[in-house]
Amino acid sequence: MANNNQDNLVLGCLVQWIGNQENSDVYGVVEEITHRVVKVRWDAEGAPTQFTVQSTQLVRADLANSQVRRATSSVNAIANQLVPGTNPPMWRCSVIAPSGGFSTSVIPESDLRPVPITDPVERFQNAKIGSLKKYRLQEVTRWYLWQHMNNDLVSLGNVRVDIKPHQVGVVHKIISNYPHRFLLCDEVGLGKTIEAGMALKELRIRGGARRVLIIVPPNLARQWQFEMKTKFNETFAILNTDTVRYEESRGATGNPFARHDSVICSSSWVVNQEWARFCEEADWDIVIIDEAHHARRHEDGRTTRLYDLVHNLAMADAATRRSLLFLTATPMQLGTHELYALVELLDPVLFPSPEDFDNHRKLVPGLNRLVERLKNSDFSSSSSDFERIASKVAYWLGFGEETVRRRLAGNSDELDALANELSDRHLLTEVMVRNRKSVIGGFMPRVAARWEVELSQEERDALAALDLYIQHGFDLAKGSGGNAIGFVMVTFQKLMASSIAAIKSSLVTRRERIVRRAIAQLPERHLQEMADDDYDINDLIKDAGGYMSHAANMEVLLINHAIDALDQAKIDSKSATLLKQLEKLLNEDSDPKVLVFTQF
Repeated sequence: MANNNQDNLVLGCLVQWIGNQENSDVYGVVEEITHRVVKVRWDAEGAPTQFTVQSTQLVRADLANSQVRRATSSVNAIANQLVPGTNPPMWRCSVIAPSGGFSTSVIPESDLRPVPITDPVERFQNAKIGSLKKYRLQEVTRWYLWQHMNNDLVSLGNVRVDIKPHQVGVVHKIISNYPHRFLLCDEVGLGKTIEAGMALKELRIRGGARRVLIIVPPNLARQWQFEMKTKFNETFAILNTDTVRYEESRGATGNPFARHDSVICSSSWVVNQEWARFCEEADWDIVIIDEAHHARRHEDGRTTRLYDLVHNLAMADAATRRSLLFLTATPMQLGTHELYALVELLDPVLFPSPEDFDNHRKLVPGLNRLVERLKNSDFSSSSSDFERIASKVAYWLGFGEETVRRRLAGNSDELDALANELSDRHLLTEVMVRNRKSVIGGFMPRVAARWEVELSQEERDALAALDLYIQHGFDLAKGSGGNAIGFVMVTFQKLMASSIAAIKSSLVTRRERIVRRAIAQLPERHLQEMADDDYDINDLIKDAGGYMSHAANMEVLLINHAIDALDQAKIDSKSATLLKQLEKLLNEDSDPKVLVFTQF
């Protein structure tokens, strides 16, 4: 595209500096020509301003029949032909209008610049392939970037947590296996949330997790939001009915899940039909499910609503690229079919059928013990069970026993290699990660102790009154065939192991709900008279009693009896015992750390 004939150089013509090895697309305009020197005003800084007339590094740009743009207005055009006899040189151009049409115009050559060619094929056809030095520099740069983004865990320096070695291993495994679908099953206290956060951060940095959905139990939404912000500097919006309605009151429209790239929502809210549909329609790069064992598919085909939602998210059109992290500390408490259902969501082809999955699970414990023996070198070639170990290894790996014997007699590196090959036969490790404290070590031991509580006579009377109420509720549920009252009684039964204050508060709430339903049935005129006469609340309850069913009246009487009995218990013996034992701890340790669980 360049002409080396120096006779073509004239004032106002467009020239290229072909001596620039880094970028040959540097253009300038000739401002002065003497018998020996050509002076050029370049578009880019750093280029020499003077050349000898005979220089081979300065050539006039060839614009004929090429696409150009105006330097002063960035309007695209086609340079059709040089206008004869013009000085400075002028070109007759077909200017491309925004609408797609053309208009003819005469433009000074100094105002024209070739449009850069970006298409690789077109660049080759026009010999625009750049310099070898520039190509090698880009190649090395991209190689280092690829290595940085895929070999090392770049997130380790971007989190505010004391990272444990096993967590690094978990994150490395997640990141190294596309499309990053795993069941994280570490025991309680080993940091599954931290592992999920680190994996998320790593994928964020690598550009693989722009849109993230985290589904958690209702009481953990704020905790997850706090953890993600304080430990990983990740900001998440919590979506629920209130936040969605608030956004809509401020003018927001459309799918609420599409309005945020990072969303946390509760598993009980998002399964609602309306919100589930919006959730499934949104595009997600990674979905994290906490307490994933609540997403269940039973052997008879029944499923929970959470499972239905997760199934649709896992098996969507984006399944081949959508990452999934299921968190649960109790995978082995699930039934075989329920665990298989979760594994199938992560990798539909790992196990052909539930029966195949069940058979594999039955064989796995023996495989795990075999791997541990190899890792610990827990045998010798002269030991009595050497042949038995060799036979098992040969069975799992499909090798000849002579080959296995030779490798078992090798050094520790050979044994480690065998152990790793055996671990690969554990198909569940393809999608499941489970670390145990007993294996990892380094954790403070836990000592369980029972503190006997001696109840006062008043407390015993109160529990007897509460037991009478609960038994009445169970009898009522059994007689009517209704499960609702039965579930309420189960809750009160659990509360009996809580505190006096908690039991009393729940009883008062229950009584208010029953009375409120009865008051709603009072005639409006009667309510108006009671309001005018400034009725006492007890009188209101007494009048409402006339509109209660016999069962409701009996329930209120039993609740009142239980509340009166609780009022007689002035001291909560359970709380007193707790305070007494905590005082003992303070005497033994001046700075103890105590965690009190307040839920039954």
